[in-house]
Amino acid sequence: MSAIYKKELRSFFITPIGYVFLIVFLAVAGGIFSVTNLLATTTSLSSYFTILLFSFIIMNPLITMRLMSEERKTKTEQLLLTAPVSLSGMVFAKFLAAYTLFAGAFLLSCLNFITLYMFGDPNTMAIITSSVGALFIGAAFIAIGLFVSCL
Repeated sequence: MSAIYKKELRSFFITPIGYVFLIVFLAVAGGIFSVTNLLATTTSLSSYFTILLFSFIIMNPLITMRLMSEERKTKTEQLLLTAPVSLSGMVFAKFLAAYTLFAGAFLLSCLNFITLYMFGDPNTMAIITSSVGALFIGAAFIAIGLFVSCL
């Protein structure tokens, strides 16, 4: 399972998909943060997370669109199915690789919150719970994208 995880994670950065996802995600998150918090001069992150969650719907297919369909295209699907890894282990490794990329990008975007602490006093528990919720919703969207890629 770890070999499939490493292969998938490596393939995100061999092809431009991983870099495009990181750039687009960080640019969108930074833009949303600037408009909803810095220009509005507020430390409330409710509008930031609301808009960011809707942007997940558009950005997550960037990383899930090729998870299973690429195996069919390159004719390596049979090789994976005969590997000494269960089918659920293979799917979980692919999910985990996509989620690692997503979570890494999301955690990088959390650096925006430092500016809130520099200029105000935001609610730390609201930031933590909203971030954990966003990570869970991102996992759900990645699972849906992986399912669609299997069709």
